[in-house]
Amino acid sequence: MSRDPIIDPEILADARKRALHGGAHRDEGATYAPAVARPPAIVAGWACRARCGRFVPVDDAAVSALASNNATLRRRGEPELGEHEIVFCPRCKHGAAPDRAEALRRRVDETAKLIAELKTLVDNDLRERSLLARLRDLGHPDVEGLRRAIAESRAAKNTTTKRRTI
Repeated sequence: MSRDPIIDPEILADARKRALHGGAHRDEGATYAPAVARPPAIVAGWACRARCGRFVPVDDAAVSALASNNATLRRRGEPELGEHEIVFCPRCKHGAAPDRAEALRRRVDETAKLIAELKTLVDNDLRERSLLARLRDLGHPDVEGLRRAIAESRAAKNTTTKRRTI
């Protein structure tokens, strides 16, 4: 037994239009004009963040995003961002990339040294607090978890059982 497939009425109407007009029914021939992509309109120029003196053109989306972020910062009681703290000009952006990579390497190296010192520290709470504060300043993601892990490791070392010799 064969059945005829049920055809959706919209698909049937579209197929009829294509057959009559020789294409998709949305193609209106000479009256159809494709959308033209235009760059966003520049509404302001903000000073480069590196303070080189150059200005960076910005569109209305950037201006409204800054206003929105500043409103959030005001609600939190934090200082607002100024226009000079937002973007780098292309020259400063490319020049700052190697410096940023070097700064990140130095930060990772310093973090590793601080953690190594924390692991070897014995009964010096003042130094431990200062090392943990420095790790927070460097942006360590879980200083409290690190502190607990080191404390647990120290406790495990101190509770090792002594063997009796016979």
